[in-house]
Amino acid sequence: MVFLVAAVTLLGVAVYAELAHERVLVPQPLTGIDPAVVRSIEVRCAACRTRRFARDKSGWRMLEPYALPADAEAVARLLAIAHAPVQERHPLHDYDPAKLGLEPAQITLKFDDLVIAIGGENPIDHDRYVRIGDELLRVPDRFGARLLEAPESELDRRPVAPTARISGVGLRGESARRDLASAWQNAVAIGVRVAGTETGGIPALVDLADGSRLPFAVIRSGAGYVVRRADPELDYLFDEAHARELLGERD
Repeated sequence: MVFLVAAVTLLGVAVYAELAHERVLVPQPLTGIDPAVVRSIEVRCAACRTRRFARDKSGWRMLEPYALPADAEAVARLLAIAHAPVQERHPLHDYDPAKLGLEPAQITLKFDDLVIAIGGENPIDHDRYVRIGDELLRVPDRFGARLLEAPESELDRRPVAPTARISGVGLRGESARRDLASAWQNAVAIGVRVAGTETGGIPALVDLADGSRLPFAVIRSGAGYVVRRADPELDYLFDEAHARELLGERD
C-alpha cells in the first residue's frame, strides 16, 4: 500500500512538472492588454500613411486620414498584434537600437497609451525586433503586412454609414425614391479605393432621416461599377448586379 501511494505521488509530481514545462515552452504574448478595452489605435511608419482609430458607442471609426466608420475585421487584425507570440525577451540596454531598426522605429503601433516600436528583421529567421519600454523582444513577423495596409482597405465597405437611416434616393436629379432606400441602406461594396479617373456616371443624392444629404455618382468601371463618394473622394466597388439594384434596375 505504501508503495502504491508513493507511486501515485511520484506520478502526480511528474505530471505537474510536465505541465509546468509545457507552460514555459508556450510563447508569451507581446502585451497583456485586453483588446476589448482598447479605445484608440494609431499606426505610424515611414512607408505608409498614418492611421488613427477610435472606438465609440457605435463601434470603431477611422479618424485619420478619413473620418469614416472603420471595417471591424481590419481593426480586429490590428488588435490581434497585441497578443503576437514572443520568441525572446532581453533588456534593451544590452543592444544598439539603431542597428535593429528601432531608433528611429520603422513602425510605431499605439494601443491607447501603450507604444510598441517595431524595427527590422532578424537576418536568420526574419523575426521582427520590437521594443516596449526598456525591453527588446523578438516576434515572428506575421503582422507586418497588416501595419502597411492602405487606409481605404480598413474602411467600412458600406457607402452609407450603418448608423445613418436613409429615407430616399434621388437619381439623375429627380425626386427621392423611397423604394431605393433599402438597397442603398444594405449595400456592401467589394472593396474601397481612392477615387479613380472615371468620369460621368449617374448622380445619386441620398437623403437621410436627419435631413442631411450625401452626394454620390454611380459610374461604370471595367466589368463593374463604382459608387463614388464626393467627400472624401472614394470609390466603393460593386459588381453589375448589385449596382443595378442601387439604380432600381431589376430583371
